[in-house]
Amino acid sequence: MDVSLANPHMGAQVREVLRNVLAWCPFDKLLYAPDGNGISELHYLAAVLFRRYIARIAIDWVSDGAWNANQAKRVIDAIAHANAERLYGLA
Repeated sequence: MDVSLANPHMGAQVREVLRNVLAWCPFDKLLYAPDGNGISELHYLAAVLFRRYIARIAIDWVSDGAWNANQAKRVIDAIAHANAERLYGLA
């Protein structure tokens, strides 16, 4: 599953979408994608929103004791690049 979900068009709603996706989908099946069709600024905006909200979710879950810091880093790294590297044989 890619977690682009129209990121550049959702603004702050991205946080809730990411939270739901993380709750339902196995972490090793998630891929980041910018979903920035068209102008390059949409790719940039999508990356900013993804980084901002995945970090906030991870901070919340670490604070709540659901993850430790190493687990949070591992999941974010997997979604951001490691899963795609594995899937497409890029590692």
